[in-house]
Amino acid sequence: MTILLFGILSEYIDKDQVPWDSFQTIGDMEVFLRNQFPLLKDIPIQFAVNHQMASANFVVEDVKELALMPPFSGG
Repeated sequence: MTILLFGILSEYIDKDQVPWDSFQTIGDMEVFLRNQFPLLKDIPIQFAVNHQMASANFVVEDVKELALMPPFSGG
């Protein structure tokens, strides 16, 4: 699985400390990340699986690419 971290998430998350293939759902992953990396507590995270936005109940199965994105701004 390819893991893409964008923005501040790339600074706060150490990819090597996350068992990416061990989660059943995106929600399970988010709970783990927030517990493992307390700096993420107040940062909204959006998830995309294989180029499609994914909600917390999305089952992590046959994932080729997982992207984690913080809020973006700009114009």
